[in-house]
Parts: sequence; structure tokens; C-alpha cells
Amino acid sequence: MTKILFSFLLCVVLFTAKAQKEDSLKVNKDSVFNYTQDYILRKLVPVLPLGWAFKAKNNQFIIYRIDSVHIADKTIFNIPKNKKLSDDTIIIYGLKTQSKIIYRYENRWTTEQNMKANSNNTPIFIQLSKLPEKYNITKLADKSKSSRENTVYTGKTEEEKDLINLFEKERVELRKKLIQKPIYHTEKYSLFLISTTGGNDSNFSVYPEIASNELYSILTLFFELTEKSY
Repeated sequence: MTKILFSFLLCVVLFTAKAQKEDSLKVNKDSVFNYTQDYILRKLVPVLPLGWAFKAKNNQFIIYRIDSVHIADKTIFNIPKNKKLSDDTIIIYGLKTQSKIIYRYENRWTTEQNMKANSNNTPIFIQLSKLPEKYNITKLADKSKSSRENTVYTGKTEEEKDLINLFEKERVELRKKLIQKPIYHTEKYSLFLISTTGGNDSNFSVYPEIASNELYSILTLFFELTEKSY
């Protein structure tokens, strides 16, 4: 998501939050977690979109939409990734579920923890970046199956397929050695994004669409209001 889009979504959600009453916020009463003791969470939670709730459970922050949504897998309809299914199709064939964002949290990482992770991960990332060249499969990158996060390689001959298999095996082993780092920090906690459910993307369409917009606005809030992990 571009910086422009992040800024736009932030403006939308802040405008919505300002208009809603403070008592419209629903924080799960079963949670013993007191988010007000963390100044960043104290800024974040009250400006969640109307109809969304926050709770802490099992070392996870769960931000969820109270009303349910329908989510349909576009891949089974053989439509372009940039096209959205009709609302009727999503309701009829989609799964009724709940939009939510889940972060795992730990006590805020120290400088030493971050440095240790960087020291461990940097040479591994270098090896990962050189793997396609090592196995001579760079030219086999499949743009139609690849994403910004992951390049997929497709071979036609047995020799090419064997090289890709060797590449995949080594990539898996190298990734196992990485130390997972938090993506954000609040005053007291470090956050790891576990999952998001209920957003329109290249594979899924969501009804109502406003639920998807709200989900991305919350992701933007976390991006804008937390401290980043480097």
C-alpha cells in the first residue's frame, strides 16, 4: 500500500472516529488487559471504526468487527485478480465469518534483542537473495503466479523442475534459521502480525465492502501510530 493511500485511509478513519461518541467503543469486558496503561494503545483503541472491538487474549491483540461479513474465494470463479465478485455472489457462495486482525504481543524488545536478530538474519537474507542465481533459475520466474512478497518459479523440463526443487528445499531450510522480528512496537509491547481476515484482495471478495475498508483503515492506524521495527 502506498504512502498516499495510507494517508488517505488515516484521514478517513480519524474523521469517523472524531464523529462517534466515546461510549460507542466496545472493549471486551472479559479481558483483564488494561490498554490504557500503554500510551500508544491508548491512542489507537479509541479511534477504531464504529462497530469494531478490541480484546487481549492468550498474548494476542484481537481487533474484530462485531457484525459478520461474507467472504468468497475468487479463484474458484476464474475471474481476473483485479475484479470483484458481485455482492449477491459473495453472499450466496461466500463464507459467513468475522473480520479481524490478530497481533501476537510480547514485552517490548530491547535494543540487544533487535541487534541479535539483525546479526542473525542479515547473512541469511543475503543467501536467500542469491539462491535463484545459485541454481540458475532466475529466468524461470513466473510473473503470473508471483506476488510482490514471493517469486514463484516454474520449470518445463525435468532438469529445470529438479533445480527448482533443490532451490525450494534450501530456501525452506534457510528461512527456518531466521529470527522472527516484531513489525511494530507500542510503549510496552512488540507486535507480530499473525493474520488478517475480511479484506478485499487478489484472491478474496468481501461483503459488505465497507468492512474491508474499515479493516485496511485499522492496519493503517497501526502503521501510522506505532513505532516501527528496524
